[in-house]
Amino acid sequence: MSVLLPARVGAALFPAAATGDLWFQADHAGFRDSSGSIMEEYYIRLPNNQIVFEESETDSGITFNGRVFVRLRFFDESGSRIAEAGRPFEFVAGSVDQARTPDRVQLLVIREPLHPRTHEVEVMVEDLNARKRGLIYLFTKKKKNGVLRARLTAPPDSADLSLSDLQFAWSCRPAVPGSPFFKNGWSIVPNPGRTYGLYLDTLRVYAEVRDRHPGGFGTYASTRTVRDATGRVLGVDRDTLALAAGFGVQLVSMPLRGLPSGTYDLSIRLAELGTDRVGETIRAFNVLWDEGSWARTEEDVLAEARAILPEEEYDRFKEMPFGDRESHLATFWASRDPSPNSAANELRLAFLSRVTYADANFTTPLEHGMTSDRGRVYIRYGSPDEVTREDLPRPGNTLADILDDGKFSDELFTDRTDRSRREGLTTANFANIDTRPYEIWSYTREGQPLFPERERLSKNTGLTFIFVDDQGIGVYTLRYSNTPRRF
Repeated sequence: MSVLLPARVGAALFPAAATGDLWFQADHAGFRDSSGSIMEEYYIRLPNNQIVFEESETDSGITFNGRVFVRLRFFDESGSRIAEAGRPFEFVAGSVDQARTPDRVQLLVIREPLHPRTHEVEVMVEDLNARKRGLIYLFTKKKKNGVLRARLTAPPDSADLSLSDLQFAWSCRPAVPGSPFFKNGWSIVPNPGRTYGLYLDTLRVYAEVRDRHPGGFGTYASTRTVRDATGRVLGVDRDTLALAAGFGVQLVSMPLRGLPSGTYDLSIRLAELGTDRVGETIRAFNVLWDEGSWARTEEDVLAEARAILPEEEYDRFKEMPFGDRESHLATFWASRDPSPNSAANELRLAFLSRVTYADANFTTPLEHGMTSDRGRVYIRYGSPDEVTREDLPRPGNTLADILDDGKFSDELFTDRTDRSRREGLTTANFANIDTRPYEIWSYTREGQPLFPERERLSKNTGLTFIFVDDQGIGVYTLRYSNTPRRF
């Protein structure tokens, strides 16, 4: 059988992870009723350490309460917003440790009818307690939030026989009405990242089957198949399924031990016995064996990738699903291990040491040290040979004076806004106006790059980076450099 695997391009595919100052993962699954109408379920995995729990005293003791608001915005193919939905969630942690650990998570579910023109969905989670805490919110005047936007695909359908989307789960257990995550006699605990491996080495999936044919009460051969990105079959499971009143539940439980890190596809194919009627559904899932992949946020993973990958490779990396990202980073570091027969990868240890330094020295209330402009340059090239810093520039040593004294050539100008601003003013006026704090990092040659073969200069002119604190709040942005590389 030939199966068309879903394209793995475009960051706007579920499951997705949020960016911003609050991290979460989200997925969706669509389920049809007997008339063919679709109800979409949105699943959100929110670690406790991403939100603020407020302490309160009750008759039964002290509790810690979290409050968030989840907002869904729906967009058509042209990008126009066509609908919006949302609801608040409240939850309780029993102790300070439970409130602050990433090992405890909240699983949130929102159900909404599918608008027929929906092409993309924006998911925002806003921490309703966060305004009261955190220096960052004194600057922004906003509540802590995270946002993701991903493409929505309707579940597969045929004239009569159809399957729902695959809902990837942490567990599927018999349950009674009123149980958490109850669905058709089962408690289906969602797995919004579709992540398996280190902490869950068995693939668990829930799907619904509907046969709207008048005689849809037969028996169906069910085939569950796991394939890799090339379409190669890695595992098959078969049994039969009998529908009652044209409806049934299909559960999947398949061991994953032995599969390397990566992204795979699971398909379920139903074929009615004695007829040629078939239905099929397929979705990708991730296998992660590295403990760091489970613990790190989307921004942490992207920050590492941006620091070590060439520009074009990083752009491709951003589009990858979670499992392929882990596999790609593992291959990258293994291929550059200076002593592959030893337990440690010295190059990766050097990288982590620079990350630690960047986090300790360049973190501000508004940005993480590793992802700041200074942090990225430090990680890439090491400590500069000379640093010139002006916190309160005076006439004669303002940024305008430094740029106009002939010491730096025009090739340093990589910020068009600043360049046009400079060229439109006289030196005297510019000196009076431009008193922004700045830092100049100078490397005599190419510094101490992590990957020397990639950073060699075409001429021996050294490296210069000029960082400017545009707002006067300690956030230094790279404004000028004499290298065309992106940071």
